[in-house]
Amino acid sequence: WEHKKIQDSLRSGAAADQVYVPKLWYYQKLRFLDDQTEARQSLSTLPSSLPSTLPSTSTLPSTPAEASQKELGPFILDEVDAPSFNQDELCQEEAVPVV
Repeated sequence: WEHKKIQDSLRSGAAADQVYVPKLWYYQKLRFLDDQTEARQSLSTLPSSLPSTLPSTSTLPSTPAEASQKELGPFILDEVDAPSFNQDELCQEEAVPVV
């Protein structure tokens, strides 16, 4: 990236005192790689044709719960049969004799 900034400033016809100076402390130490590296043509991972319109934010779920509810349907709202305990049952401790 630093090398590209230097090349861009040189191509722009900037005066010698206006050429970009790299800020990385190790840039000069890596200059020995200049003749060893070669830029390749980049590959795009985007599809060649993108949809012309993006979905509006009103159609997108606002929370992950809404998203999963829409994906899974209304059956996730059914109650689960699980035992229920009251506070007294949870707080009772069995008396253990001390020896």
